[in-house]
Amino acid sequence: MFTQVIASAKDDKAKQVFPREWDLAYIALPMVCQREQHRPTLEPEEVESILSKCKRSTYRMVAGLLAGTGIRISELLALEIGKHISADCSIISIRQQRGKWGGIESTPKTDAGFRDIDLCPHLAKMLRS
Repeated sequence: MFTQVIASAKDDKAKQVFPREWDLAYIALPMVCQREQHRPTLEPEEVESILSKCKRSTYRMVAGLLAGTGIRISELLALEIGKHISADCSIISIRQQRGKWGGIESTPKTDAGFRDIDLCPHLAKMLRS
């Protein structure tokens, strides 16, 4: 993208302002090895500690759903109880998300964003209560 912006700069005679050849090996993005990438996760004890320190049941539910399902906060905040949560509270359907300024976006950004998440029995019970 950077190279395209610089290369597109032209003067009033339609000549390139910054004519150059790019050394793509020098300015290219580094390769990321997925197996070696550090992905920090919380241990079960850490999640329990966080949940036990939540004073309000609403915060406890939000923290539990985020930790137990891996959904994004914008997806969680866009859930509608009768529409995206099954009657027995065992499945959450992700079909929309909150936008940057708080409004509901009609759809997730990608097709992979549309998904159904099975809840473990403990989370389903917490959601029912």
